Amino acid sequence: MFTHNEQLIQKLSETGPIRYAARMTVYWFLQAKQKGFDKLSRPGPNSPSDTTTSIKSFSDRFKNELNKGFQDLENQRRNKH
Repeated sequence: MFTHNEQLIQKLSETGPIRYAARMTVYWFLQAKQKGFDKLSRPGPNSPSDTTTSIKSFSDRFKNELNKGFQDLENQRRNKH
């Protein structure tokens, strides 16, 4: 709806809050990108294999917690009926 109004988008892009949000988004992206390159180029405890292991561990914990949450919701739904 609003995304098809080119003049509105142009005016919004010139406002302070939108410009600030754009600058912060670019800043955070570049910071994360740099930290990623730093970890990949540095040997030791933050090597790529350690990073991969950390990501897998986080992913496994997230899946387990998500499944546990769904089971709790299902149990609550069953108990209400």
